[in-house]
Amino acid sequence: MKKQVQINFDAPYYTFGELSETTPAIWIVCPGYGQLAEFFIKKFERFEQKGHYGIVLQGLHKFYLDPKRVGASWMTSHDRETDLFHQSEYFTKVYQSELNHIDLSKHQLILLGFSQGVSAIVRMLFQLKLPFDKLVLWAGGFPPEIPGSDTSFLKKEYEVIVTIGDKDKYYNADNYGVNIEYLNKTFGKEFEANFYPGDHSLDPDLLEELVNL
Repeated sequence: MKKQVQINFDAPYYTFGELSETTPAIWIVCPGYGQLAEFFIKKFERFEQKGHYGIVLQGLHKFYLDPKRVGASWMTSHDRETDLFHQSEYFTKVYQSELNHIDLSKHQLILLGFSQGVSAIVRMLFQLKLPFDKLVLWAGGFPPEIPGSDTSFLKKEYEVIVTIGDKDKYYNADNYGVNIEYLNKTFGKEFEANFYPGDHSLDPDLLEELVNL
């Protein structure tokens, strides 16, 4: 017989830059499978130099990638609803700690998910109704439960950027189609994935070009 107890534990996240009324852009970032925020944050050094502020979250499940390296995962198919509940609490706590007192209309809000973090950032977006300016979905799957969600909180003008390396080992033009369908149904617009020369990794140079900030 399966039984459960509820526990409280500390869940880390990392930030870059300084947040003030003059900060031009705020980033919320969800890394992918096996990635720790303390290392993934290094890909955003150029945006810190531009005066941006960033919040880099991390999957709540840690494991060994090899005997010396630790990684993190957002969730698995096992006990999925419990993982989603914990994610939801994590998103809420981070937002309340960092942005609850901030007038987001004074800043560009950029949301980015990479790999498994794509589903995480989209869930966070709709859970907290974040009025983003740019949403970057990089080489990851769109969560299937999101289409049909309320979109009335969105700004009139926003940009969704979908990008995948043409040598990505998980996605290609054929098998990514279902994710584009979910995306189109959710936002009521027609999107296409932008394939670039590369593998399953986030390229800071290309990212800077795509967000154009």
